[in-house]
Amino acid sequence: MKTNNEHQATLKRLERFSRFTDSSIGIPFTKFKFGIEALIGILPGVGDIAGLALSTYVLFEAQRLGVGWGVKLRIIINMLVDFTV
Repeated sequence: MKTNNEHQATLKRLERFSRFTDSSIGIPFTKFKFGIEALIGILPGVGDIAGLALSTYVLFEAQRLGVGWGVKLRIIINMLVDFTV
């Protein structure tokens, strides 16, 4: 079982990862932000596989935290929807 400090460290890592993949790049003079995953997604095929690989990191961290199957199933469903759409 993870200690509270390890749990907090993992959550901070996931927050930084989320910011990097979803909102790390801002468009000047607007409030619009996007992340590296949007840039990678521009590449047909390769971008989808890279996005799936990035999403897999979140699933691994959820497993390490001992998250229940319901949450992990939602993560997997989101991964599959993102990959196929």
